[in-house]
Amino acid sequence: MVTLIPQQPDFNGSTAEAAVWNALCEQLPDDTTMVHGQRLTGDDKDVEIDILVLWPGFGIAVIEVKGGRVGVEDGRWNTQDSQGHRNRLKVSPLEQAMVAKHTLVDYLRTRVSTLPGPISHLAVLPYTQLPEDWDQPDAPRRQLVDSTQLGSVANVISTQLRYDFNPERDSISTPHVFVLKNLRRTNQAVENVSLRATEISDRADELSREQAKLISILRHQNRAEISGGAGSGKTYLALLKAQSLTREGRRVALMCYSRGLGRFLQLFTAQWPEGDRPAYVGLFHDLPISWRAAPGSDDDLRILGAPPAVAAQRPRGRASAEDALRRDRHRRGPGLQPPVVGGRPIVPAQSSRRHTLRLHRRTAADLRP
Repeated sequence: MVTLIPQQPDFNGSTAEAAVWNALCEQLPDDTTMVHGQRLTGDDKDVEIDILVLWPGFGIAVIEVKGGRVGVEDGRWNTQDSQGHRNRLKVSPLEQAMVAKHTLVDYLRTRVSTLPGPISHLAVLPYTQLPEDWDQPDAPRRQLVDSTQLGSVANVISTQLRYDFNPERDSISTPHVFVLKNLRRTNQAVENVSLRATEISDRADELSREQAKLISILRHQNRAEISGGAGSGKTYLALLKAQSLTREGRRVALMCYSRGLGRFLQLFTAQWPEGDRPAYVGLFHDLPISWRAAPGSDDDLRILGAPPAVAAQRPRGRASAEDALRRDRHRRGPGLQPPVVGGRPIVPAQSSRRHTLRLHRRTAADLRP
């Protein structure tokens, strides 16, 4: 079976290339290799070989495929599609194949010790029937394959390879494996931890910019609920909103239930300029205490019904966010509303259970005891 690279080419809608490819698959011997769409960059040009045939014992054929009805008028090449639209070609199909062939030879000459030759170029025109008296100075008939020869295109290729063979120059015994290794190289990027860290940081910055856009959209909303999984940026949004409102001259409270998160918010905002810091940052239940309300009990397990001995062993300051939520629900009781400040209910900045961020904007009077 012919070796195909790739196994299933993307002809990008070119029925002409697909027709020639399929014809060659049926006609070439099993030890032949075909490459579709091989790209090469020379010193002054970029080329793409429609079909590259590596035929052991014969050589290498560079094939340019041109669809439509191809013709020449006053020395200028043109093609006409099925709707009758005519387009002028800058160069002939055979010249395209010739340029690609020389680019391939230049590329291989510095990379393999012996060029497996000969290397020939041809143009295949599957939807064109050339006249019997074809005589074009820049396109010999032997190097053109028209629709009448599509069933024997492999024979035309082998004939051209034998025609171009020069025993003093070409070595048909040289294996094509070295050609393929150079054309289908594998080059892995160097593992660089610093660059990977930079990429991650840049992605985080892009995410931060997207979140900042969301804050801008919410600037006219007094209330907002933002849901998302852990690490989706809810805390960052709360920080941005608190900073934005503070810069507007408002007295802002940035609150949460989790002691660990509350401490993080305090340390994070402490690095901001004084004019950006909220008026209060910390736990939801510590805000009324700062207004001289009774502190109450801080034994989460006692409230949840644990024995006094177990509750006494619970270290102060290590209650989880889940415990804090249960304690708050227990204090409020079923059917009761959240605590109220300034006539409006206050909800936590973040809930670890529901992964929900709620942002409420209040006036300066709302935050006064």
